[in-house]
Amino acid sequence: MGQDPEAAWPELDALRADFDGAVVLPSSGKPYSAACETWHLSPLLKAPRRPKVVLQPRGTRDVVTAVKFAKSSGLSLSVKSGGHSPNNACLSDGGITIDLGLMRSVYVDPEKRTAVAEGGCRLGDVDAETSLYSLAIPLGHAPITGMGLVLNGGIGVAGKVFGPASDHIDEVTVVTAEGDVVTASPTSHTELYWAMCGAGSAFGVATKIKLRLHDVSDCIGGQIMMPFSRDTLQAASHWLLSTGWRKKEFCCTQFVVRPPGAPQMIGLMIMYFGSESVDEKQAFLAPIRKLPLVQDNFGSMNYYQVQQSLKPMLSIVPGRREYATSGGFGIGQINAQLLDRVMDEILTQIPEPLQASIFTLDWWASEFISNSKAPIGFRNKQIGMLMLAAWYDEKHNDTGVSFAKYCKKTLESMHTDDGIYANADLITPDVVNDEGIAKRVGGHENLARLRAVKVEYDPTNLFRNHHFTGHFKDAKAPLILSILDFNVCQLGQQQQI
Repeated sequence: MGQDPEAAWPELDALRADFDGAVVLPSSGKPYSAACETWHLSPLLKAPRRPKVVLQPRGTRDVVTAVKFAKSSGLSLSVKSGGHSPNNACLSDGGITIDLGLMRSVYVDPEKRTAVAEGGCRLGDVDAETSLYSLAIPLGHAPITGMGLVLNGGIGVAGKVFGPASDHIDEVTVVTAEGDVVTASPTSHTELYWAMCGAGSAFGVATKIKLRLHDVSDCIGGQIMMPFSRDTLQAASHWLLSTGWRKKEFCCTQFVVRPPGAPQMIGLMIMYFGSESVDEKQAFLAPIRKLPLVQDNFGSMNYYQVQQSLKPMLSIVPGRREYATSGGFGIGQINAQLLDRVMDEILTQIPEPLQASIFTLDWWASEFISNSKAPIGFRNKQIGMLMLAAWYDEKHNDTGVSFAKYCKKTLESMHTDDGIYANADLITPDVVNDEGIAKRVGGHENLARLRAVKVEYDPTNLFRNHHFTGHFKDAKAPLILSILDFNVCQLGQQQQI
């Protein structure tokens, strides 16, 4: 019999002596299975990723120990929070995964309107604590998503009014590749701070993130659900284009979904801010309420309840397979003809086996996002579109992947500019190049600046387990993992989403 690989790893004994968290090995059984749980199973992988060891720190000191251990081991490293990565890249196959799942505390200062969230927090954790004071930071739609969404741009329903989540970062506690602990802020490690607010997963482990909050006590919201038909979808979409989107305080994510055991439906996830009366806000939606409705609870939800409302559709479901694609996520100039193309070429063409799919349209107003100074590529977008092609039986993998690629190509044909939301697109080796990377970080100037930060804080490219970190390291360097290991994933979602 061969030697047990775990028994032949004496460095683990030294690690345990200086590590207060959990050391989880394949032999650990259920704890290991739980640590390796992700939002979905990637149809692009022949087998699930299995780390050699999962380290679950309890605080920043443990993260320092884990990073130093990973660096000395020579094994590949990934960092996980919510497990919300498209190719399960938050797990390092045969390597070391730092799972921040034990670090989920949120501390709110209601007087200063700030919150400090640990790196393992889910978005729902942050929303829950800030909601106690009617405060919020604009976060994504899925409460189970981790803090990588914030570090890498971050857009949700309220982004139209408040801008990207990354613009709300006051400071970040970062464990660098050398195991140093630095506080990146506008006055300390300023270049690292800038990089963390838009491309943060490439530069270290964020253990604490201090966030600025908004008063959302004037927000009323809810969901309106309609039976799916082309006519209803067209009427709702055209009203949003002509009226809803142009109302400054009105925020809406439109989605098409087929809930388990139910027919396909159209949904509007709405937040309405501002000083107008409740009656005025209700009256604004009168044209929508003339359409066929299945559910209408607009006005009965506050900000937090709206943020939680998609949780049943976006929770971890064992066996779920997904290929997420957007063709770039954002469109600079939206018009009725483009909306009709989306309906005719995508939303009425979803194959029957892909009944778990969700298509979302985030109705933005670009002027509220365009002033961001962060390295993000979606400043001039009027609408964001994202297809989550999803199914449950692996026999449909070919159908799902093929349809997702078709959606990506179709959406890409609608682009009117080059900017891309890096959190929202599945990156494949054929598009990993300097031009593609520049689009995702807001231009070649940002890319050059990010490379300089990479050289200073991670010269050996320890944090490389996603699609463009190799390009941050050296303009001529090949991707260390992305192409050789087909490690396709989203910016930041390898680290902390």
